[in-house]
Amino acid sequence: MDEQDNKTELEQRLAELTAKLEEAKGKKAVPEEKALPPAPARLLWKSITGGIVWTVLCLLTAFVFIFAAVAALARAKGDRAEILGFGIGVVVTGSMEPELKVGDIILIRRVPKNKIKVGDDITFQSGDKAITHRVIEVTEKGFITQGLQNNVSDGEALYANVYGKVVFKSTFLGGAYAFVNTQYGFLFVIVVPLFLFVVYQGWALTKKFKALKKSEE
Repeated sequence: MDEQDNKTELEQRLAELTAKLEEAKGKKAVPEEKALPPAPARLLWKSITGGIVWTVLCLLTAFVFIFAAVAALARAKGDRAEILGFGIGVVVTGSMEPELKVGDIILIRRVPKNKIKVGDDITFQSGDKAITHRVIEVTEKGFITQGLQNNVSDGEALYANVYGKVVFKSTFLGGAYAFVNTQYGFLFVIVVPLFLFVVYQGWALTKKFKALKKSEE
């Protein structure tokens, strides 16, 4: 009896083991899916800062080229050029010092006659020159002006000959203008932005190549 029971128990265990083996064989091996790592915050930050750098470079390049174009215009036409409805001039004498120094850049806006009053600085055509002096009297047809360093007033400047009122001045931009007007300065405003553009593009391509290579590993 005992021998029979042992045999039966052995057969049951063998059957259970066989069933487990068959079950294991029947199951298909499912490869584990490799989870894609989430985009790190630092990559997002680099993308944002890269966009900012690119925008700043574009704005800087645009400003430099516009300024260079204005400088070339002013150099070709004399001491005054116009862009976007504003006149841009360069102070060439010391008659308005200390208010306006030699070399200062001035921004001139054309305004109606009734918007110009005593104490304003205006730029007007006198003969073959553009003059910027202060209004000391308003007349029916124009203005009487005088330089701050002059002892006598100018003749009447007719409103038809007035370019506009000085609304902005800058000694710093005047220095930049003088530099751009030199041979090396004009070359500088072209070569430097182009160099910065090439460097940035090379840096961006290198970053993308490294990121792609790392993702393939």
